[in-house]
Amino acid sequence: MDVVELREQLLHVNTTFATEISDLQETITEGLNKMVDRIAVIQEKKFVPSQYVSTGLIPPVVLILQLVESTLSSVGNIGGVFQQLNMEFDPFTFLKNYVPYIDWTNFEQEADKYMGQKRAKNIVGADGEGEGGF
Repeated sequence: MDVVELREQLLHVNTTFATEISDLQETITEGLNKMVDRIAVIQEKKFVPSQYVSTGLIPPVVLILQLVESTLSSVGNIGGVFQQLNMEFDPFTFLKNYVPYIDWTNFEQEADKYMGQKRAKNIVGADGEGEGGF
């Protein structure tokens, strides 16, 4: 078995696992919302809570990271195809449009901040003096 086949099998196993966990969480979320509505009925409230709020479970971080990793990998593959076809495209705009679960505005601000700090360190140097010195 070569590396590509192994990677595909691992990806399939991870996807299957993520789907099972997501399905379980969806079922639990539906049950929680029904339970809150029933409690409101028992308490003789004159509204249905699920019309205003909902409860839910946050997916495990591992699944979120796997989703982000697989999506970015797919976007990278698509970018490679565009390059082979000599098609110009903006990868950042592509990511903003097709990877909606990342706050790209915040990501861009943090990346700019990081690059600014990195440039400042290069200018200041190890001894703490600027390029001009005093």
